[in-house]
Amino acid sequence: MKILVLLILILALIPRAWAAPADDVLIVVNNASADSIAVGKYYQERRNVPINQIVYINTTTGIDITCDNYFNQIELPVRTFLDANGLKSKILYIVTTYGIPYKGCYSVDSRLSDLYNVTEWQGYGTENPYRRIYYTTYSNGNHMGGVHFSNAYGIYLVTWLDGPTPEIAKGLIDKAMYAEKYLGTSATGYMAGQPYLVDSINVVCASITKSGRSCVSDSGHAGGPNAAWHNGGGNDYENVWNWMPGALAAHFQSFTASTTIRNTTGPKVVPAMLAAGVTATWGAVDEPYAPFVPQPVAYYDYFLNGGFNFAESMYMSTYLLEWMSVIIGDPLYTLPASASIDNEKPAIANASFVWDSNNLIVSWDNTHSNTGSPEITEGAVEYGLTASYGSIKWDTSNLTYWSATKRNYFSRHNITIAGLDSSKTYYVRINATDPAGNSETYAFSTDGAPANDTTPPTVTLTSPINSLMQKSKSVIFTCSATDNVAISNITLYGNWKGAWHANETKSTGSSASFSKTIADGSYIWNCLAYDNSSNSQFAASDYSCAIDSTPPALTFVPPTPVNNSVSNNLALISITASETLASAILEWNRTQNLTMANAGPKWSYMITSVPTGNCTFKVFANDTAGNWNATEERTFYLRQMYAHNFTIKDKFGKPIPDSIVSLYDKSGASIQNFKINLSAQSKVLDLDDTYSVAFSVPTGEMLYLNNINISANATLDPEFVNSSELPSLTQARSEIIAFNASGIVFDYAQITLPVNGTVNKILHCTDWEFTKASCNSWDSKDLSAYPYRLNATHIVFNVTVFDAYLGGYYEAPLDAPAPIVTGGGGGSFAAISASSITITPNNEITKIQVYLKTSISNALISATDLLSVPVPPPNGTVYRYFNISAKNFNDSIVNNVTIEFKVSKRYILEKNITSIYLSRYTGDKWIRLITELKEADREYNNYIAYSAGFSYFAIVEEMPVLQAAADPATPQPREVVKPNISSAPTEEIRIIAAEPPEKSSNSSTILASAGFFFITAICTIIRRNRSRKKEYAIKELKKKVEC
Repeated sequence: MKILVLLILILALIPRAWAAPADDVLIVVNNASADSIAVGKYYQERRNVPINQIVYINTTTGIDITCDNYFNQIELPVRTFLDANGLKSKILYIVTTYGIPYKGCYSVDSRLSDLYNVTEWQGYGTENPYRRIYYTTYSNGNHMGGVHFSNAYGIYLVTWLDGPTPEIAKGLIDKAMYAEKYLGTSATGYMAGQPYLVDSINVVCASITKSGRSCVSDSGHAGGPNAAWHNGGGNDYENVWNWMPGALAAHFQSFTASTTIRNTTGPKVVPAMLAAGVTATWGAVDEPYAPFVPQPVAYYDYFLNGGFNFAESMYMSTYLLEWMSVIIGDPLYTLPASASIDNEKPAIANASFVWDSNNLIVSWDNTHSNTGSPEITEGAVEYGLTASYGSIKWDTSNLTYWSATKRNYFSRHNITIAGLDSSKTYYVRINATDPAGNSETYAFSTDGAPANDTTPPTVTLTSPINSLMQKSKSVIFTCSATDNVAISNITLYGNWKGAWHANETKSTGSSASFSKTIADGSYIWNCLAYDNSSNSQFAASDYSCAIDSTPPALTFVPPTPVNNSVSNNLALISITASETLASAILEWNRTQNLTMANAGPKWSYMITSVPTGNCTFKVFANDTAGNWNATEERTFYLRQMYAHNFTIKDKFGKPIPDSIVSLYDKSGASIQNFKINLSAQSKVLDLDDTYSVAFSVPTGEMLYLNNINISANATLDPEFVNSSELPSLTQARSEIIAFNASGIVFDYAQITLPVNGTVNKILHCTDWEFTKASCNSWDSKDLSAYPYRLNATHIVFNVTVFDAYLGGYYEAPLDAPAPIVTGGGGGSFAAISASSITITPNNEITKIQVYLKTSISNALISATDLLSVPVPPPNGTVYRYFNISAKNFNDSIVNNVTIEFKVSKRYILEKNITSIYLSRYTGDKWIRLITELKEADREYNNYIAYSAGFSYFAIVEEMPVLQAAADPATPQPREVVKPNISSAPTEEIRIIAAEPPEKSSNSSTILASAGFFFITAICTIIRRNRSRKKEYAIKELKKKVEC
């Protein structure tokens, strides 16, 4: 196969426009791995991530994990941590670390990216909502312009800090941060193509040339100096490159990370590249198929030309989540707008040596001489028995891929020189050279101290995990410590004997365990470590633990059957406990274990559909510490009551002799498919194409029906649409469902009422006349008055009597005054928990929802027509201008705003409009907002747009643009400018607190009010539509073009 190689000379870098703040990062570390914790804490310190944004999980330290263990040991703890700390919407990036499994259930980072399951499984992973790339990208470069990442996409950008050793994993951070300042025009790219990649590489070359850089084809180049950008093929790594700090390199190949990233030997591509000095890369843990891996034509364009960070560039270039790609590197790594020149010598700090038998270990840190921050260098030690030295040893932390001319860069060096004689004095000189060629040396002999050690140890609390709750009073506390020289001792501190005090001290190398017996209670603990220079340090924060060895006391509460009692048809078993329970199990008839449900202080289970006879039951429950207890066992008689000798009749009084019967409607037409199963305990009535059904039993007989479920799939009966019997109803939206339940006893019946269009009223008739099929009086109620469940086609609700029911739509007159929701205290409202604000103004604007960061009170929002249009106007034809403004709060506490509006279908057709969007004025220009078609009814198209705050807005019409169209499911760029625009006094809509929507963030506030009456359901559940139904290109998939 002929390989085309392109030499890309990077002559200039586009200025970096944006960088993710470090407080948007969550770091995941493994409690079972001190190396994982060390890598995570190093990243936290270097990037200044808040210390409380490290989540400690407990899982295996291997590379493989089963799907069940992934969910229980990784996904669930991370999601719980985000929810418990209010970080779900704040976090954008998740960093996983060395020592955590990364494959086995697809790629772990790819699974974590869709932590809240906002995407749908497609057979090949789930579609990435942040992607800016499509199937044909790898052959024709069809990817869209980049968009900076935000929480609007509902996912996280997850990357690994990993490698063959923990030092290499830490080095990814140091090299990325060095490149962010100094990586400039000396960086060179080497691109090798495979047959289906040649077009992509040509597109990369054309993009770079267009942006003012040079792109030179070199089909014979096999490697070279100053390598920074590389794409190649083949499973094995060829050690021919001299990697610059900041190098982004990968092979477009299957299985490149299938064995282990943490491989210290062998030529596998991903570990070999990391060991040889690459800063960022990706690999495949299994066969990924070519269309579904990060596409180099896209990620190099975004990273080199667009000012996007590493994580953004990789995820915009990846079609699928929950698939095979593992992405390795610092997610925040971003090229500099303009590279600085590094002419500063590295400083050598904390130099030390220690003898390990006849092996001399020399260690030191490199720092920037003017700032003291870590600096990366190549490291070497000259040594000998005289001041002329005579021998040299390089830092071989890049393992088998080291050579005299190809070395990795680190901020800390540990060089072991074996085979010396510790009884002799050696002369030693440290050599440190940074990537720009600046060097520094430091000389000493082994008969004296090399330097004054002032660096304290780093302490990690390993076990038990933070916030542990356990029933055993025996606890083993384990801590570890690292130091630039050596650890002298570790002391356990705690407060289980009263005040905070030292419990026990152990002289140790790097880890110490302390076995203690502790009484019930809640405690805190930590460890203090000393090094050989008397520098000391506690772990960064205390851990807590609680001991609870007392089982919970369990008590039966009514209406639980008492011993030797009788219950008819069903039994509700309920208990309460003396403390919080983790679970409760009902043992039924000594043969079944049934999980009880928790509601407040009670745990309950409803027993139904069991034969008549004696029953026994007992409840077992455990508290959060794992202590189990049980109630006494009870016995009672459960009696089932069934009908006998009864007749079911139709609405005309005609007996129904069979379980499959024919009924007749008002006109005499046959009603098909009416079924009732008389032998089952749960009666189910299925009605097709009916408007009413009646059944009864003879006088004096009783029919007990439990769990009645009645459903109807009926079309709209025109006879009732404009009936005079339905006053004030704009339109009937369902069949009339009527029942006569004479002689029937039941607890409740569940009715499934099919609807046609928007419904906001349920009409209830209590005097339905079956012979006339009419109602003398309808009682109109809002849907909010009924317990219900609502979907696009049906309303489900419970009734306690059989009457007649009808779903309808009521539209308030357009000139009706807007209802004002007011509160006490002269309009002053108490502070409310943060969720969202929802108002419904007038005309085309149908709903506004505001997500807030903090609690507010006495909030006011006004929405009015905009009479004076700002200059310049937005591009396109404006359908309508309006202004939304707020009082007593501003955009600084707004997370985002969603605006729903409608446009007449007739207008769209008459004007031949193909695109509608919302535009926002930012003080000097109009910015197009993400706008999606939400739904359409008979008269209107209903849209939803996303904004960062309030301002002037315009509904804009646009003709189609002749270019590659965006996938409508793909979120568009969000504007981020938040102007403080004051407007003229307007009529205000006062808003007050209401219940938060089901899918609202924990860090938002909901308030509701209405202008014109717009209700889409009984109680609309506000949620983001995550459904993405893009069909796959089946032919492409069948080809399964492997990498």
